[in-house]
Amino acid sequence: MIIDFHAHIFTDSVAKNALPVLAERAKLNPHTDATASGLIESMAVAGIDYSVIANIATRVEQVKKINKWGVELSNECKNIISLGTMHPGMSFDEIKQEVAYLSKNNIKGIKMHPDYQNFFVDDKNVFMMYQVIADAGLFILFHSGVDIGLPGEIHCTPQRLLSLMEKNDKLKVVAAHMGGYQMWDEVEKYLIGTDVYLDTCFSIEEIGIEKSTALMKKHGLNKILFGTDSPWKNQSEELKLIKSLPLSVDNIQLITGNNARKILQLK
Repeated sequence: MIIDFHAHIFTDSVAKNALPVLAERAKLNPHTDATASGLIESMAVAGIDYSVIANIATRVEQVKKINKWGVELSNECKNIISLGTMHPGMSFDEIKQEVAYLSKNNIKGIKMHPDYQNFFVDDKNVFMMYQVIADAGLFILFHSGVDIGLPGEIHCTPQRLLSLMEKNDKLKVVAAHMGGYQMWDEVEKYLIGTDVYLDTCFSIEEIGIEKSTALMKKHGLNKILFGTDSPWKNQSEELKLIKSLPLSVDNIQLITGNNARKILQLK
């Protein structure tokens, strides 16, 4: 089973308008049209069984709508697994209600993007939200490190992630981009060897095969998750890159599917 743990899609109408704007902002060429059908076609070509979509709410009033769409999409498309979204501006009652809704509908995790949502990942004001999420048994996938489409202050650094985890030891954390995009020296200093999961999206090619493999081994191959960041990377090419790592077949299978199966609680 091959699982892409980090992909992005939108509703058809939103994708048509949003994709060109995001592509121009990040100076990237998308590899799909960022719709569900486009992702499914890409998965079929690549030989990927499931893709986990990680959308975010940039405003509190978007949360319920995005989560409802994600739940419906997961029910309609059995090879797409939606994460939920939350927003640090939500009230305690809103947090509890939305986490309960996601849990009831078999959503296993939350995606948060501290840069777009304008909060520091280790801000104590967000710990209440983390506690509710942890108590429900959900994980959080954080965008980590630099966002090339949103230059400016970095709200989720490896050091801040470590601070968060030390103060919220029950929360299960996945740090995108191998723990911090373009901050991999800090990843090695603060995160390698901790309990955080790292996804590979947009990172292996930049870090290099040799150093990436060394980082993964040092961290623990049971905590590495294959991700592509589709549509910004080609799923087929990214899967081929992961399979080229100088690791055993069993260890490649850990990264490309078995680790994800565990955190997503898939049979």
